[in-house]
Amino acid sequence: VMAAGGSDPRTADVEEDASQLVFPKEFETAETLLNSEVHMLLEHRKQQNESAEDEQELSEVFMKTLNYTARFSRFKNRETIASVR
Repeated sequence: VMAAGGSDPRTADVEEDASQLVFPKEFETAETLLNSEVHMLLEHRKQQNESAEDEQELSEVFMKTLNYTARFSRFKNRETIASVR
């Protein structure tokens, strides 16, 4: 677990802990993605990899995340996602 805020003394005593939902300051204004959006991004990355000359083996974590997002994605196309946003 890393100290949040780097060299900022005001936040040096706060430790990141995702299990307790304590995130670094950068996350305060970050926009989140829907599972459907994550799935589209990962699927695009997988297709890029498959069409590349030097295809890389995708990590187990990548594949598990892709499968998870496929299972729990409610929206299947960009138009539907845009209308939900």
